[in-house]
Amino acid sequence: MGCHALQRVALACAMIWTGSVAAQPQCRNLSEHDLESLGRLTFEDGVSAGRKPHELALGATDGSLIAGEIRIVQQPIFNTDLPDEDTWLFRRANQLHVDTREQVIRDLLLFKPGEALTAEQLAESERLLRDRPYLYDARVLPRRVCGDAVDVDVVTRDVWTLLPRLSFDRAGGDNSYGIGLSDPNVFGTGKNVSMGYTKDRDRSGVDFLYEDPNVRGSRASFAVFLEDNDDGSRQLLDVRRPFYSLDARYAWGLRLDNVDREEGLFLLGSEVSKFRHETVFSESSAGWSRGLQGGRVGRWKVGYTYEDHTFEPLPGVVAPDPFPVDRRYAYPWIGYESIKERFETTRNFDRFHRTEDLNFGKRWAARLGWSDEVFGADDVSRLVLRGGYTNVNHVRETHLFRYGFNLNGFWNFDRDEEENLVANAFARYNHARSASRAFSASLGVTYVRNLPVDRQLLLGGDTGLRGYPSRYQQGDKRFLLTLEERFFTDIYLFRLVRVGYVFFADVGRAWESDTPGGDEFGVLANVGIGLRLESMRTRRDRILHLDLGIPLVDGPDVGSVEITLRIKQRL
Repeated sequence: MGCHALQRVALACAMIWTGSVAAQPQCRNLSEHDLESLGRLTFEDGVSAGRKPHELALGATDGSLIAGEIRIVQQPIFNTDLPDEDTWLFRRANQLHVDTREQVIRDLLLFKPGEALTAEQLAESERLLRDRPYLYDARVLPRRVCGDAVDVDVVTRDVWTLLPRLSFDRAGGDNSYGIGLSDPNVFGTGKNVSMGYTKDRDRSGVDFLYEDPNVRGSRASFAVFLEDNDDGSRQLLDVRRPFYSLDARYAWGLRLDNVDREEGLFLLGSEVSKFRHETVFSESSAGWSRGLQGGRVGRWKVGYTYEDHTFEPLPGVVAPDPFPVDRRYAYPWIGYESIKERFETTRNFDRFHRTEDLNFGKRWAARLGWSDEVFGADDVSRLVLRGGYTNVNHVRETHLFRYGFNLNGFWNFDRDEEENLVANAFARYNHARSASRAFSASLGVTYVRNLPVDRQLLLGGDTGLRGYPSRYQQGDKRFLLTLEERFFTDIYLFRLVRVGYVFFADVGRAWESDTPGGDEFGVLANVGIGLRLESMRTRRDRILHLDLGIPLVDGPDVGSVEITLRIKQRL
């Protein structure tokens, strides 16, 4: 072989070698965690700071990144590597628990291998996972960038979800209880099934709920709820594809809800009349959006709503005077919603020692409709009015201020006045004095106009005035001011339940110029102390409130102490 031939072969080999080297993507590690350390990741050690860590990890890009390998790391309920959790009971619980299926977690993510990937998708996927009641917490961590492909680790921890429905609730002197079985993550599928028996002051009966939030791995949801009570029944069907993410482009929904039951009117905590009320409700809707653009989302929705209310007197029971009049609304409508995306994470705002997602951006929505006989309504023409606004601000680093309002009602053209109008305004201030102490103040104001006879604006122990009987005052105006000094202790009972306590004061009033339940007794107030318990090992939307309220203003049927025991979704 000649010299030139050898040179050509050498050059070709060099080109092939350098080309193969150039073809190898340059990889950059974004996380120091391996699989073993991810399995030991302690969610309590820190708070993911929203989207910023993902932006920093991915760095400045031109939007051309795609998702690479996605690893799912599922932690057990109890970490038996810790001496306090290495017990026979906790090991047995881990063995008996059916872990959430990996595909269920993958279906919730907003990205798949080979698809475009952004920091916003990583952060929102983490929020979607954290919103599920069967997960204690979640982290979505970019692990490595190789060329334009980003490998991602998804870390979750399950909670125990199969629980007996043994409940007892006491508010304003009224007791209720329930027994049954519920599981929001049946066999690890993410499906929710609940059945049981409940009894309260108004009624008793059995109920059944089935809910699939991601039908066959899709973004569509399906729910059915059945209730059979001693005074009536309820049948609910809800099928929809919601705006499941900020960047979702379309939505649709169908809801059917039939309710038949006995209802009463109240004054000073006592039922003064009763009647039968049957409601037939249906609504279909469709929506579209351009997605998340410049940190803001705009959504249009159109739909049709049918709502029929009929009333009958009950034999042998005092009926309201005047008696409720049948009414039927049927209307097409159009609505718009605007969301400014500014999510951040915090703790000890609504939960105990858990990551909470708060949107510090403005959100408002409005809906207009026309109810008329031509659309299936009664013979009254009405303009349908719906609207709302919420916002959260950082006054200072440790000071949060949440406020907003909403409006719901009609304009009756036959009478040329408002009808069934309810307007609410609210504000809440939270000051985190330290990691173990916070001050919270909330104020709610409600004004109603021309409510139908069957509806009341009430205030009492069941609506936040913890030192007084339920449904004590009524009127067309109401305010409630609540002040709480909250303490988050380090007590962790049996490695299961977090413990906190509060000192509180409630001040409120519901009034109307011509009702004795309003003006005669004026502003009511109480002070008290409360205990807060939240399980860290069961579904994340349950907090037990045990409050001891002492009324400061006397009145008929007001005791010296009122005990309230309730299960709520937030502090």
